Amino acid sequence: CADMEQIVRQNVQANSNRHDLPPGMGDVRYLTLEHRELDGKPESRADLMFASQRQGIASWLAPPASMGSLDFVSPDAHMVTSAVIKNPRSIMEEIFKMIGASDANFTQSVAEFESKSGVSVLDDIAAPLGGEVTMAFDGPVLPTPRWKLIFEVYDPTTLQSTIAKLVETFNREGAANGHILRLTTKQINSRTYYVITN
Repeated sequence: CADMEQIVRQNVQANSNRHDLPPGMGDVRYLTLEHRELDGKPESRADLMFASQRQGIASWLAPPASMGSLDFVSPDAHMVTSAVIKNPRSIMEEIFKMIGASDANFTQSVAEFESKSGVSVLDDIAAPLGGEVTMAFDGPVLPTPRWKLIFEVYDPTTLQSTIAKLVETFNREGAANGHILRLTTKQINSRTYYVITN
């Protein structure tokens, strides 16, 4: 267990909105790490406690809930990190604000990207996503780790269209250098898989 208030104690006496810490992290109090064996299986747990209502980055986590994204991870995975998050669009808006505060050209760069691709980062990428995200190293670690990144999706039609536009934009920009992506679909049982290859 670590007393985080003492580690970042300048924030306790000042205020929790200092710019040298990510927003909301000035209110952190205790960090507790625990590792134990449960029915012969190892379990690791981390808890972060806050002095007040979570805000900023710390408020992005949603209350615990069942997670369907874990169904896509095999029991043989070497490592799995999974979270239930609040609205991905509002999280992306906060990230844009944080980056924009330190990079004067960021808003213009996003606008240029959106203009070239015809894709809105907030409406076409973040908004269709749901509240679950899982990352797993699922398969052999050596010689090349095999990993999965799994997002819950509420609006698959919009996201599929967005991915197609991004592939098309990449091919338009990369064709001169011989970098081309192919987007194909394949049906396995009742699921349709969209596959991007280069």
